[in-house]
Amino acid sequence: MTKSLNKLAPRYIRFLTDQPTVVANKLSFHAVAGFPNVLGAIDGTHIAIKAPSNHEEAFVNRKGVHTINVQAVCDNDMRILNLVAKWPGSSHDSFIWRSSGLRRMLEEGQIKDGWLLGEY
Repeated sequence: MTKSLNKLAPRYIRFLTDQPTVVANKLSFHAVAGFPNVLGAIDGTHIAIKAPSNHEEAFVNRKGVHTINVQAVCDNDMRILNLVAKWPGSSHDSFIWRSSGLRRMLEEGQIKDGWLLGEY
């Protein structure tokens, strides 16, 4: 099942950088809450897992539970635009953001003039 989901994911989970899509996302967020230039909403969550046999301690989060720390970005219609689900539960949210491809895209100017709303 996981292999099938991973194969299909790029077709459905992608942060489109073409100008019409970027403008549509911004207008959609603005229409709901009056926030200008919002590209998406970002947050992290912990997904509980069975304790792995390798590096078990890395997957223990601050609450003592074995998890994967997941970062997601969605648009105003709650469609997932970007998903990072590869870091163990002990990883801090800021580390996941600093390591993300989306951060690199924004820093390199592939998308200009926009914000991600989140609690980081």
